[in-house]
Amino acid sequence: MMKKLNVLFVCMFCCTLMNAQDIHTSQFTMSPLLLNAASSGGLYARDVAVVHRNQWSAVTNPFKTFIVAANTRFGDLNRTKRGFWGAGLLAFNDKAGDANMRTNAVGLNAAYHIRLSNYQHLGFGLQGMYMSRFVDFSKLQWGSQYDGSSHNAALTSGETSNQQNFGFADVNVGIYYTLNNTFTDVNVCDNNFRQINAGLAFHHITTPKYAFGSDSFEEELYVKMVLHGNALWSVSNSSLAIAPNFAFSKQGPHEILNFGSMLRLAITGNSKYTRLVKNYAVLGGINYRLRDAIITTGVVEYGNYQFGLSYDFNISKLALATAGRGGVEFNFRMVIAGSKMRILTSGMK
Repeated sequence: MMKKLNVLFVCMFCCTLMNAQDIHTSQFTMSPLLLNAASSGGLYARDVAVVHRNQWSAVTNPFKTFIVAANTRFGDLNRTKRGFWGAGLLAFNDKAGDANMRTNAVGLNAAYHIRLSNYQHLGFGLQGMYMSRFVDFSKLQWGSQYDGSSHNAALTSGETSNQQNFGFADVNVGIYYTLNNTFTDVNVCDNNFRQINAGLAFHHITTPKYAFGSDSFEEELYVKMVLHGNALWSVSNSSLAIAPNFAFSKQGPHEILNFGSMLRLAITGNSKYTRLVKNYAVLGGINYRLRDAIITTGVVEYGNYQFGLSYDFNISKLALATAGRGGVEFNFRMVIAGSKMRILTSGMK
């Protein structure tokens, strides 16, 4: 039985490494700061987002990720200027497996967006982060502690390092393009969205040292490249809009490709004469994370609030052990509009 559990743990750990080193989310459009340092101020004047993810509960202690992100925009009210600034705060905690391996991170970023037209701009961003990792070696079981019939914690592990935590500074950069016909103004035309976001980002550009153990085991964290995009495009003469999205990341030998689409149905729209009538809409869709999971997602929008829930159906080689169960992810976003919102009564300009 012990051998079977050890094999299962190793398989699970290897499958995780094959996908990526960094944490990732299924609803990545709800946490753009995790993708791109230049996203702050890109789509919204101000917003706050919270993400909670729980996965692999079928085979081990659940892997839990908690993310908080906040963004703001400066100088956008003066439309005579060529550009505007954005800033953001990102913090996350990730806890994985039986050894309580934890990753904590906090970062600040600044972005400058150059206006290409009234509703298009291109942003350049820089993000500085501090990350720390911890693992409890006492909760691990080693091959040298197998006494012939079972695990014996009284036997020595044979490991030479007792280092259980370390920290390092990190730097990320990115480019972020935005097309937005509402541009955080009050959109009084029901279902009149023309939005596109796309970006290219590079994480860990300083390749920091990253390892538990002595200096002889230290390795550099791979630079990660992220290419991503999403859109919200209304269907003419209907209450529907399509929301395709994709994200591709490559970190050393590890790659993730996530792509799919959602369909948005507008239930009610904003009033032309009062802001008392709140926009209400629902979204649903499917994404595919290549060779790993099929992701179903549902989102509810009410006024400036957005609630999202997704579930990953595992289709990787680990599916036999998990019975197809992957991860549950919950998202909440609050958009805080600018203080001098204009009312938009027509489409793109």
